[in-house]
Amino acid sequence: MTNETGYRDVNRQKRAVKLPTEYDKRPIEERITDFAEAILGFNDTTAVVEASRCLQCPAPQACTLSCPAGNDIPEALWLTSQGDFVGAAKVFAATSPLPEVCGRVCPNLCQQGCVLGRYFGSISIGKLEAFVSDIARKEGALKIAPPSKKTDKRIAIVGSGPAGITVAEDMIKNGHQVTVYEAWPVPGGVMVYGIPNFKLDKYVVQKKIKDLEEVGVKFVTNTRIGQDITVEQLLAENDAVFLGTGAGVEASMDIPGEKLGHIYKSTDYLIRSNVPTEMLPEDRREKPFVGRRVAVIGGGDTAVDCARTSIRRGAEEVTIVYRRTEKKCPATRLSAAHPLKKA
Repeated sequence: MTNETGYRDVNRQKRAVKLPTEYDKRPIEERITDFAEAILGFNDTTAVVEASRCLQCPAPQACTLSCPAGNDIPEALWLTSQGDFVGAAKVFAATSPLPEVCGRVCPNLCQQGCVLGRYFGSISIGKLEAFVSDIARKEGALKIAPPSKKTDKRIAIVGSGPAGITVAEDMIKNGHQVTVYEAWPVPGGVMVYGIPNFKLDKYVVQKKIKDLEEVGVKFVTNTRIGQDITVEQLLAENDAVFLGTGAGVEASMDIPGEKLGHIYKSTDYLIRSNVPTEMLPEDRREKPFVGRRVAVIGGGDTAVDCARTSIRRGAEEVTIVYRRTEKKCPATRLSAAHPLKKA
């Protein structure tokens, strides 16, 4: 975090009463018919206006303290407000290897820390992060620089989700030989086989994978550790092994009727509903049945994803069944707002 913010010549009293700037969304009647991203985000003008709401708080800044990655958010917002979008993206990328992904699907804990949230609404930090990162990625400003020196160390990474990709980037930057093993046909882990397209388009992840491949990271897909290769083999052939397998085991309710027809586990339902057929193994290519009325049990982001997916699959009515109140629903407000608006 930077101390420069405390000395920047900004009118904090005037900024504190500025209303949030709306970012663009696709019309409801249009976005419920396909799996394209629902949020279009900011443009060059609205991004500058929204970033200019930042108070540039002196350290310690609540937004940065609330960010698990420790992003220097005030600095990134300052550069955005000055129109330096690539510079802002580089600030985000300095502490996060996936800024364009985090900007889209992160629960935005930083925004909960933003002091403006007490009154007129916190800054849309996540959407600004996605906006500047997309621009920087398009301009090639976020490409990984090849290491100046290479070692003879071999690193094996199991899983190509966010954790695996992060470790792969760190290791390749240090000059090591990196091989990433993925059980699915395409690298990306939960970013491909979990998060629906309407929240995170697959091409965003594929661009990051391509960058890693170009700098030397090798991806081995359709390979399940413990079945095709053992951990012992990996340990014998490599200097280090990182296990980033993710949370692939789904929870079960253990109640009568759970295995009746047309009842699906959330991950399987999302994978088979929104992932392109060519990216799926042969035993997952049949689309789940979706009737006129759908009930989703649970109140987290995954449950909301299933509800939004069901609408796109043709359901006329979707009900989210949750054991507590709507206020206690663990889904982020942004995720929950879209299906409620559609209803």
